[in-house]
Amino acid sequence: MSSSKITEPIPLPPRKQIKLFDVKPSERVVDTSKVWQPRRATPVAATVTSATDVVLNTVRGILNKMTPASHERFLAKILALEINNEESLSGVIKLFFDKALDEPIYAATYAKMCQALATKQVASSTDPTESLSFRKLLLSRCQNDSLVDVEKKREEVQKADSKEKKKLLETELIALVDKNRRITLGNIKFIGELYKVGNITENVMHNCIRR
Repeated sequence: MSSSKITEPIPLPPRKQIKLFDVKPSERVVDTSKVWQPRRATPVAATVTSATDVVLNTVRGILNKMTPASHERFLAKILALEINNEESLSGVIKLFFDKALDEPIYAATYAKMCQALATKQVASSTDPTESLSFRKLLLSRCQNDSLVDVEKKREEVQKADSKEKKKLLETELIALVDKNRRITLGNIKFIGELYKVGNITENVMHNCIRR
């Protein structure tokens, strides 16, 4: 009788145990960057300001590219913009004046563009029931002095407490006088061009020039 050899089972290695630690609710870290949060409503004033900035930046870019030969094409782009509040309309007028002063050779072209916008109307920012036209705001801009206060700078020169400071202020005064001269001459030329295209009356033109 043959004897059979009994094979003993090979013991298995002990199982690793993973200990789980309880995390208190106060100690749990939550990634809030992926948590949905309701969007806050945009204030109306901020919306208006943003829309105005877009309009003015667009007009500024158009005026920088414009030449007398291409002004009709660029004017069509300006007319297509939503200039629908007093802030944006006043801003457009200021841009025309600034460009006319910087580039007096194009004053006639800017005056023609103002004429094309003359009938544009928006609601007043202080009284929504009142309408303001481009022409009305343009007249107001023509009649407002935009000169730098030279007399104030002269007083600063006289009150200077050192030779170095006085010399610096005198240099600034000369620059201001020159700037005012350029503004005055530029305004006179542009106002004259506005009169030629019928944007302002002769009486308004003379009043603006005398100021």
